[in-house]
Amino acid sequence: MHWSEDLIVGGVRRNQSGHIVRAEALQSVLLLLGEQQLYEKYAQDIKTANIDWTVEKAKAILQAWHRKFTQVGIQVPKFTTILFFNEEAFV
Repeated sequence: MHWSEDLIVGGVRRNQSGHIVRAEALQSVLLLLGEQQLYEKYAQDIKTANIDWTVEKAKAILQAWHRKFTQVGIQVPKFTTILFFNEEAFV
């Protein structure tokens, strides 16, 4: 994916060579695999050979990751705004 700079960074200050040295805002998107894709990615991997790897386990891992990410996001400084969405937000 390629995003236009003005869609991701705001309040930019640049040095004489045009490189960003400061930004007041940064927008970031994390796109995770779905449970089926995560399962398929590691179905034949040595890392999952001895744990009875299933789609349900992949789903549990994604849910745990999402919970931890949300907990960490809540701890950011007050001047920061973080909006959390999951796939249900776009249905």
